[in-house]
Amino acid sequence: MEKVRISIVGLGWIAQVVHLPILKKFPEAEIVAICDRDKGRARLVAEKFGIKKYYTDFDLLLKNEECDAVIVCTSTDAHKDIAIPALKAGKDVLVEKPIARHYAEAVAMTDVAKEHKRKLMVE
Repeated sequence: MEKVRISIVGLGWIAQVVHLPILKKFPEAEIVAICDRDKGRARLVAEKFGIKKYYTDFDLLLKNEECDAVIVCTSTDAHKDIAIPALKAGKDVLVEKPIARHYAEAVAMTDVAKEHKRKLMVE
């Protein structure tokens, strides 16, 4: 069985307590990289969960990593700025709720997902 390669952006509570521990249990999932603006946090979380690559720049992650999906665990004001480039790069995207600050941001994300035939999910 082929593994789904996942990158996680934003390493706050929800990423560390929910997403990372659960994903590490699934043999079908591989966390290929993580990203956070705080380099110290990114390094510590990578060490804690045995993740080989970590970034502080999401654009570098998208350029350098082969992943199938991106989980967005940032603050709501950054969801659109992470989700849209990921969708355009051919990644499926899971965004923590709320999806956006207002309707126009949510529509922009869904339009890009449709245009690039990618999945956009909200948890």
